[in-house]
Amino acid sequence: MNNKRIVVDARIIGTGTGNYAEGILNELQKVDKFNDYIIILDPSAKWRPNPKGKNFIIYSSKNTARVHTFFLRGNVNLAYEIYKLKADVFWATYQFVPYFFRHKNIILTVHDLTQLRIGNVKSTADKKEAWKNNKLGVIKDKIRKLPFSLLSNSLLIRILNFFGIRSAVKRAKKITVTSKYVRDDVIDYFKIKDKDSIFMAACAGVILGKDHVKREEVVEVVGKDFLFYIGTDFAHKNLGILLDAMLVLKKTKPELQLVFAGKKDRNYLAIEERAKELGLQDRVHILGFISEGQKLWLFKNAKLYVFPSLSEGFGIPPLEAMAYGLPVVASNKTAIPEVCGDAAAYFDPEDPDSIAETILKVLGDEKLRAKMIKEGYKRNEFYNWSDSAKAILSGIESL
Repeated sequence: MNNKRIVVDARIIGTGTGNYAEGILNELQKVDKFNDYIIILDPSAKWRPNPKGKNFIIYSSKNTARVHTFFLRGNVNLAYEIYKLKADVFWATYQFVPYFFRHKNIILTVHDLTQLRIGNVKSTADKKEAWKNNKLGVIKDKIRKLPFSLLSNSLLIRILNFFGIRSAVKRAKKITVTSKYVRDDVIDYFKIKDKDSIFMAACAGVILGKDHVKREEVVEVVGKDFLFYIGTDFAHKNLGILLDAMLVLKKTKPELQLVFAGKKDRNYLAIEERAKELGLQDRVHILGFISEGQKLWLFKNAKLYVFPSLSEGFGIPPLEAMAYGLPVVASNKTAIPEVCGDAAAYFDPEDPDSIAETILKVLGDEKLRAKMIKEGYKRNEFYNWSDSAKAILSGIESL
């Protein structure tokens, strides 16, 4: 059997979604010494293959994954780059394949259909900030994106995502997904008849390897009981509902605090303002970026990790909390119950009373908390990159 030349679009590495590509590529280097891999990276990416892996080389793309990928120039340029690399198999590690790229052996990873089912637009606060800082830049950007900029962001994003993902799905010979939920959703949404073309290559649990990190106290909540969330503030993460839950909890747990960590933009700005309006500014803390030491301290000192997301294709943050021995209360929507299994307690993410009730139940039952911690360790270990890398390799070898 001849070895294959596999071109991998991994420009998403360096983002949260990019952890998926990075984790699998790290393992692929261990399990495949036969095929040749060309990894397309964003110029700013820090990830590099193991020097011992002679069959893995880097191609630095001129087309960044961090700018809009739907428009003509980016699509043409990226398609040209991929054609030059002469792939036997092309693997898109996130749900985008250039419109002008055609190949008989495309493997496409679909992480979720959140952008189609829910949408995920910039907040009003984010738009105001952009206008305030660079009015001319905003105007130029709108002119550049004509006629699309005449549409609302919500409608535009849904239209472009629909045609972009639909086009990629139709051209893919094989589709990898991160959960059974996503598999069923893709089959249903795109009416896929060949169900055998879709296979699982899940994300992995979190391996803690930072014993050298020294814990750094977060002064805002030292000596206090608090709930913790770390991550992005995209609209589908549904973080605002936690303020409503805090109002409910105020009646029975008036001292309980809520801590958010993550880049303070988009909806975090709106949450901060609303917390003030509700009189919760002393109980809700939006920290922005935190150090590894602060993150470790928060995971080790929080009472619960809360995850109210409306849509997830997998959901690594709850598994990370479990790895630290922190009980998780989470949304009962989409892939979250599949991923967390019996290790989490669930609530209706659109009902503040349900969220508050679940939080109180877990806080008030030490035996339940101990069981959840034990099950959390097991659940985190259930997923691993090695199995996912082998699944991807099997898909490659089937083409």
